[in-house]
Amino acid sequence: MGFSGWALRNLLDGHQRLTQQGLQVFIRTMNNDVDDDGVGEAGEFVTYGFQLTVTGGVGESGVTDTLINPPPDVQAMTLHNIGMAGGQLRFGAHSFLISHTWVLERMNQLGLTDPYEVFNGEAVVGLMYNTRLFSIESLVANTGAGEIISWLVLANMFEVPPTT
Repeated sequence: MGFSGWALRNLLDGHQRLTQQGLQVFIRTMNNDVDDDGVGEAGEFVTYGFQLTVTGGVGESGVTDTLINPPPDVQAMTLHNIGMAGGQLRFGAHSFLISHTWVLERMNQLGLTDPYEVFNGEAVVGLMYNTRLFSIESLVANTGAGEIISWLVLANMFEVPPTT
């Protein structure tokens, strides 16, 4: 007799809520719609050299940062692990252990059926942590008792210039 997937996930959630009170982690998504070609409605005009300026309201353009809760376990990748990634990761890469509870909530919010779309959807830009943008390079579902318990996300860091 062992734990159920629900019990394992709730154990992880409780641990992360009580012990991972460091910096917050957000998933950054684009607000505008993305077409089949992946460039959005204005992509055709940009292709021909037109410069477009945003004139819409705050919710109509730009990006949205959504808090990941319970707080993920964030670790800087070691040089050994970066080297073992075969050139996929760079210096400054981090690993994020994200609870599947949050992924299920996000799927309900967005009307998704595939949990991978939460991280790899067309509108996903990456993860924000410590005012740095991280591009998602690898995504692994950790399972227990026949269910997904958590997600291990390996991500490269890109510096984002400060905004005023």
